[in-house]
Amino acid sequence: EPTNHLDLESLVWFQEYLRNYPGAILMISHDREFLNQLVGSIVEISQAKLHRYRGNYDKYVVEKAAREEQHLAAYKNQQKEIASLQQFA
Repeated sequence: EPTNHLDLESLVWFQEYLRNYPGAILMISHDREFLNQLVGSIVEISQAKLHRYRGNYDKYVVEKAAREEQHLAAYKNQQKEIASLQQFA
């Protein structure tokens, strides 16, 4: 956890350092505010696939929930179609 033992001054310095870092950063943190301040995109690994979300952590949570709802709706429609086709078989 990168921010657990930092005082406010150190935390501000660390955030500024990361914000100005020219490369990519793999960040693992439970500090939602820290993530919201720094990230511009999130890559999630789920069911052996990569999913990229643009925006901060809060936006990721909303977009992930919407994607999961879409997948569930598509699955339910698929199951209805299968049941309908099996009636004619």
